[in-house]
Amino acid sequence: MARERTLLQMQTDLRWQADQLGATLRHDPASLTRVINQSIQRWREWVSEQGSPLYLTPHSGVLVVGPTAPYAFGAIDFSAWLPTPVHIYQLEVTVNGQILDVPQIPFEQRNQYQGIFGPTPTGSTQSIPVGFIRYGNTLGIVPPPQSAYPFTVWYMGLAPDLVLDTDKFDGITGWEEWLTWDCLVKIIVRDHDAGAYAVATAERDRLQADFQQRLRQDRPSVAKRYDLRGMRNRRTML
Repeated sequence: MARERTLLQMQTDLRWQADQLGATLRHDPASLTRVINQSIQRWREWVSEQGSPLYLTPHSGVLVVGPTAPYAFGAIDFSAWLPTPVHIYQLEVTVNGQILDVPQIPFEQRNQYQGIFGPTPTGSTQSIPVGFIRYGNTLGIVPPPQSAYPFTVWYMGLAPDLVLDTDKFDGITGWEEWLTWDCLVKIIVRDHDAGAYAVATAERDRLQADFQQRLRQDRPSVAKRYDLRGMRNRRTML
């Protein structure tokens, strides 16, 4: 079940926690809205980095065959996707009815996968993708696909800012409490209160550790290792 909080409710919670319910001139609604939206973006990134898919969006399509000139790899252009991708978390391709995970590789390795499986019977060095890189609004696919494989990208999209008092943030299980304390830290820094700053950061970190434990309980502790030998096993699927 969603536990939604409106922008106005979160502003009120923040003012109450800061003991500044009447300080609308020093901490005006527009400034509070800005710091709340900043904290929401940070929170979504942190939750996704913990391995939670709650804020991920899937996008499916079909890979273009071959390299994208003048490069030695294929490409997926995501400049028109909505919501706009912020972080790419997973790429998967379907080969002969089997869905394969394709991990991200270091950018400096982008040219090291040419002909990794050797030439196919047609003499081409294109093959089944084994990795991707990101640059700008593009994903580079290595090696270049030998076929128009279906793909799905799982990514965290850019969330629209809360603007109206009635705009809502889904706190799910009280997550808006972390937002309140994270925003409070920023207010305290502006008010030059070192003692309150230490209390606020400690409470924010305590809440984050608590939520981290809850997220871990919802996530299987399975690690998957990729190695070159395993990638080469895909040659049997060519």
